[in-house]
Amino acid sequence: MAVIFDLDGTLVNSLNFHFNAFYNGLVEVLKIKIDPKFVMRNMVYPTSYALAAVEKKYGIKISRLQADKIVAFTNSSMNEKNVREGVKFYPGARETVDLLKRSRIEIAIATSMNSVQLKIFTKVFGLNKLTGILSNPTSLKQDKPNPYILNKAIKLLKTDRRRVFYVGDAPTDYKAAKNAGIKFIGVRDQRLKDTGMFFKDMKALYRYAKSHLEDFE
Repeated sequence: MAVIFDLDGTLVNSLNFHFNAFYNGLVEVLKIKIDPKFVMRNMVYPTSYALAAVEKKYGIKISRLQADKIVAFTNSSMNEKNVREGVKFYPGARETVDLLKRSRIEIAIATSMNSVQLKIFTKVFGLNKLTGILSNPTSLKQDKPNPYILNKAIKLLKTDRRRVFYVGDAPTDYKAAKNAGIKFIGVRDQRLKDTGMFFKDMKALYRYAKSHLEDFE
């Protein structure tokens, strides 16, 4: 059995951190007034979806150059110092991964985070020690719900996808798991309650895993 984890909003509490960096990038590049609450509601989606939502709401077209500048601005805000100060593991997240690893269950992380950001998060949180398998897209077209990053992780795990769970916190995570043909475990977002297994937070998932470890074996 194998378990693939999403990173943002699932293992680490980075959503507000990402929001601030992304929102400031939008305002800096687009030079228009943007509702921060609207952006926050759409930050559960990959960058391509968030940009599309902004285009639709404000009736604008974001060029490829502008999108690249927004991503570059966001990346520059996510330096090692800022990540160390502003992002932490959710309670129960590290414990869940360690519990599964001790039980010889294979672990991977699959995230829509771009390579620049993932490199910093890997250094800060020791993701290579947490799991040797990290999967992320190489382009916006491969963002979830495209199953690319999950299929890549499954290939690296060298396991049957019928024996794989994906733990995520957003509807796009669920859709990506469905598109990849693997089981899904939702956390935090109440919209995921009817997608299968659902837990209010990572502590709840950890408690369940301790007493129902056979479900992951």
